[in-house]
Amino acid sequence: MYTPYCLTAPVGHAGAPYRESSERSREPHSVSSILPFVSSGRDILTAQGLALQDNHYTYGGSRRTESLEGTSPTLFSRLQRPQSYIDKLPFEVRFHIANRLSQYDAVSLLRVNKAFFASTVARLYHTVIVNPSFSHFNEEVFEQDEATTVDVYTSTFVKLRYSLKHFLKTIGQEIPFTVGQEATRPHYSTFINELRFVELPDGFYTPFDLNFFTFMSVKKLDHITRFYWESEKELQLEILSRIPNKHRLMELSLNVDFKRVASPSDFTPFREFTNLHVLSIEPFLNAFNLFQIFKNLLEGNNDFLNLRVLRLARFNSNHGFFKNPATQVLVLTNYIIEHDRIKISEFELNCILNLFILFSAAESQLNELKMLSLDSMVITTADAQRMASFINLKGVEFLELKNISEIQLPEDIDSPLSLNELYTKLDTGFLRSFGKHLKGLKKLSIDYRESLRDSIPAFIHSLDGLEELDVTIRWNVTKLCSVASWKHLCHHYIKAILKHSSTLKKLSLDTKEDSVFSDFHKLIFPECLMELSQMKSLEALRLHGYSLQPCAPALASTLPNLKYFELFGSGAGGAPHMALQVVHDGVLDDWLRVQHVALAISAENRRIRFIKVDKCIFEIKGPGVVVPRDGLESWFAFKVRVMLNTKDAVE
Repeated sequence: MYTPYCLTAPVGHAGAPYRESSERSREPHSVSSILPFVSSGRDILTAQGLALQDNHYTYGGSRRTESLEGTSPTLFSRLQRPQSYIDKLPFEVRFHIANRLSQYDAVSLLRVNKAFFASTVARLYHTVIVNPSFSHFNEEVFEQDEATTVDVYTSTFVKLRYSLKHFLKTIGQEIPFTVGQEATRPHYSTFINELRFVELPDGFYTPFDLNFFTFMSVKKLDHITRFYWESEKELQLEILSRIPNKHRLMELSLNVDFKRVASPSDFTPFREFTNLHVLSIEPFLNAFNLFQIFKNLLEGNNDFLNLRVLRLARFNSNHGFFKNPATQVLVLTNYIIEHDRIKISEFELNCILNLFILFSAAESQLNELKMLSLDSMVITTADAQRMASFINLKGVEFLELKNISEIQLPEDIDSPLSLNELYTKLDTGFLRSFGKHLKGLKKLSIDYRESLRDSIPAFIHSLDGLEELDVTIRWNVTKLCSVASWKHLCHHYIKAILKHSSTLKKLSLDTKEDSVFSDFHKLIFPECLMELSQMKSLEALRLHGYSLQPCAPALASTLPNLKYFELFGSGAGGAPHMALQVVHDGVLDDWLRVQHVALAISAENRRIRFIKVDKCIFEIKGPGVVVPRDGLESWFAFKVRVMLNTKDAVE
């Protein structure tokens, strides 16, 4: 973790010869060559030797007022010059100092003088993240790998609706002075390199605010290279045509309203994105929209895409309600289709087929893809071979199959069959064919729906060297055709997971039972979960809390490297009770109900740093000492879940 500079301490000079601006301008990778705020006046250049040789200068820009009688002309000329040279430091040094400061200290430094304004304003506007839940007081958010730490610490966070509206208004304004010999003053938007909307502040959901951003603010971001809109609030499709200099954009994540698409011409702005490395589109709704998106991307990039991260969500399963196909229609014969009058077109089965047609016609392939995420899609067995034809699956290191439903289409069956007879007619399935191509997979998140059987245990077992696994075990009564009971299915999963016991560092295990209107959690037998004690390399573990009672402390004691432990579910703290509530509900009420679980687990394993029970996060300070923590939900989720992190692929 980088140690920030303290503004109360004096900042010395660079300690190296100050080169001429013409010499520095020849360096192609110099910060001065890409940022406009670079001092180039002759007064700075003439002071280069003085800043490094004079031992009598002072900080703060004060002048000497003592009597100068008896001094030499050389010393007199030195004392007549300004005695502060901190603002005469090279731009790179001042910019580096600003990058080591939090956004609040950077604002203070920006007010020192004109020189530091020039270098600090670039730091403040370079990366802007809109996230009302972020807090600088939670030091844990900086405890990540070195590259991510720099990004978090040097970012500017916007939390309030007032601040966001003021920011959107400011980016179109000019800075208060000209730069060098330029006659015009640049806008603040010139310095914005990355803009990320994690979540919108309260009150920023009005159509006026969103339209102002779409039609007025976006068009000013002419130097942006990374744009993320991760809020569940959808933007209008017109934002695509409003983004300027699309060829500069390398990372694009959008939540766009495709319901208002009128014609294929609405997708033509995608042709101008010629340098994308990261692409996330949601919700694309249907196969037609997905076809038009990639058709224009390929046409604008000469039939070649250099994508490293690809996320495609027909619907975002985290936002709102999405009705999956019923279990009884996941196996469709000719008889079922005709008798039940099922329209196959409603399932949007052609999503992968359309991509296969486009890439085959262009004779192109995604060779550099490292991360692939599919959400809320319906697929068939044939889609596995199709994806292998236009994606270099050997290079994929992260795979997310979230809320995916597989439909089987047995041929030449025109009469009713029993479930056991249908089971014998199934083909190999998508996962068995798909897993043969995944040679370098390290991280897997899978929530997969099937009827009559469960292919996930065999799929997990076919992989080698998994480091992170997030799996949801789904149950429906039709699976009794292939397994004896729910308990036997759980044992199949545990056996497949234990194959990776020497390499697996993160494990999240969830269970759901399919229902007509919603999914319910299904309990796992404790003896199955206790087999996870063989996972000696685990650093993060997430399990359903009610399934693990009362053996959670016993399991934790067998995992020597465990640091993060989550027991989710409303029953994680024990059976509901009413007698121990405080008289008045307060912020500590929920914590008091479940803290005994955290205390029991921490007593058995002193290496654990954080424990989450239901919705409450506790930091372990020592034996018998647990401290409730707030505002760490997103940070903790990344610790215990397998989630898409684009920086792992682009850096």
